[in-house]
Amino acid sequence: MNEYDFLGLPDTCKVNKTIFKNMFYEVAGVSRADKKLFTDVIEKVTWLYNLRPDTINVFTYKDEEKDYSEIEVIEVTLKEEKSLDRIAEVIMMAIPYAMLLVFRKDDSYKFYVAQHVTSKADFSKNVLGELISSDWQIKESDLLKNLDFKGFRFSNYYDMYIDIVDAISIFNAQKLIDSKQNLTGEEARAVSDKINTIDTEIENLKAMTKKETQFNRKMELNIKIQNLVKEKKKIMEGKND
Repeated sequence: MNEYDFLGLPDTCKVNKTIFKNMFYEVAGVSRADKKLFTDVIEKVTWLYNLRPDTINVFTYKDEEKDYSEIEVIEVTLKEEKSLDRIAEVIMMAIPYAMLLVFRKDDSYKFYVAQHVTSKADFSKNVLGELISSDWQIKESDLLKNLDFKGFRFSNYYDMYIDIVDAISIFNAQKLIDSKQNLTGEEARAVSDKINTIDTEIENLKAMTKKETQFNRKMELNIKIQNLVKEKKKIMEGKND
């Protein structure tokens, strides 16, 4: 049984070819530390699937800022979990196509997506958008069920990729909120960003409070923390304005 049957992709899209790590070392900005990271952390990189017009019947999409001519599914099997955001960034910059990047460790999966925007100054260089990732998932998780390509739009590769990004974004947001709000992908990303920003602010304020020696200043910081906690609770309950 194929470990990626949950994606629902036809055999015509299968590639299953090893991508050698030294290919990524040629990307601009890759440092010695990055190369060491790849050596220490990555066991193997595999090109699993290639979705393009001659492997699956979907139209390409191109405008002034976007070029979605195909979608890649890349697997990275890991020796250890370390600096995955940086590894994902390097891989996605090296392969400038829409990508579902899968980190694999034992029987768990962690997914990354990011939209590419074509550089107007140099169309050969793409700009990588915000990295969006899931937490670690097992085969029975709801997210894997939501990543079945048969449920995505087949109108063109841009629409299909947005559906992938939205599936991960909505899953992430639903884990953060108390009620099962019906969110669009854009709303889900906004909710996640707000909650993550508030959590960061709270942690920063707590750190400042520990260092503060003046009682009045400690009180001010604690009031700010309490207000942020209330704001977060409203967002989680779907009551944010």
